[in-house]
Amino acid sequence: MVRVSLQGGHTPSDTIVFILGAGASAPFNLPVMAGFMNRARRNFQRLEPGCEMQRFHEWMFSFWKRCRDASWAFIRHWDNIEELYTQADLLRLMDLPPGDDCDEGETSENLCKSISWCIWDVYRQFQGIPRWVEIANQVHEAGMKSVFITTNYDLCVESSFAQKRGQWSYVYPGFTNPIENSFMRELDGGDVMPAKFGSLEVPIVKLHGSVNWFRDTAGTFVAVNQVAAPTKEGRPTGFPMEHEEAKSLVMQHAGRTWEYLSPAIIPPMLGKSSSSPVIQANWRAAVEAIGSARSVYVIGYSFPATDAFMLRLLTEGMARNRDFEKLMIIDRSTRESWDDRI
Repeated sequence: MVRVSLQGGHTPSDTIVFILGAGASAPFNLPVMAGFMNRARRNFQRLEPGCEMQRFHEWMFSFWKRCRDASWAFIRHWDNIEELYTQADLLRLMDLPPGDDCDEGETSENLCKSISWCIWDVYRQFQGIPRWVEIANQVHEAGMKSVFITTNYDLCVESSFAQKRGQWSYVYPGFTNPIENSFMRELDGGDVMPAKFGSLEVPIVKLHGSVNWFRDTAGTFVAVNQVAAPTKEGRPTGFPMEHEEAKSLVMQHAGRTWEYLSPAIIPPMLGKSSSSPVIQANWRAAVEAIGSARSVYVIGYSFPATDAFMLRLLTEGMARNRDFEKLMIIDRSTRESWDDRI
């Protein structure tokens, strides 16, 4: 990423990196991780009785109760979905059942899938008009390039650039360019190809997966590039389809059986050891971006103790950086609440 001229002189980096945490999406009516369960309960009340999504929620709530009842042995914040999902992922890696009295089919693998569908249901829509594209325009006018690295599952950043579809493109590391502007497949090689919507391109690096990414039991990832630009202030936007409509779209483009697909949502700790080329490509792209950044802006991310990998990522990126000038952290919480963690 850092360029060296033929004369041997160093050309300074022209990259500005924005690292977005849950707080960056909170203004668009999306819960932070600790508020997930309350939102999921409200969504559950609106579901049609007997639908598949209701079953996913019931499995997640049952596991939440088991974890909460075990708190006498190990105190954790089980309303934080990252805590709950990581615990389920640990059981999956050890091939253990979620509990001693599980119903037939209630395996740790299916529990992880259920939680990922519940996360998909909560974060696939949001309200308001994100303005990240305006920031990218200002960076571009200054002769610099933007890279967005996000720990979030939502589509706030994509929706912002969808408003300027004729001017801007966005690219996910690890995916080829979309088929009919609505689908991207996992790469067999290492090249990254953009979605050809506009002449200006911005990478969106999603460290934890995304509500418009899906994977099958073989580990193959697909990305449905179906992001609606909002038409007026306050109208919900994001992944604009109900569960069954999403099912039809993914099946149409991916050609896979529905029972073998689930949202590609990565648990915040253990799942980062994933061998998927897509997840590897995203973390590699994040390190390369930080390694070439002139400035890094961390927005709405308070360095939670549940995500030990962010500091490792920053350390690895900064170790390679020859042009770093500024780190700015923008967060609602006070500096004293997170300063000791960085």
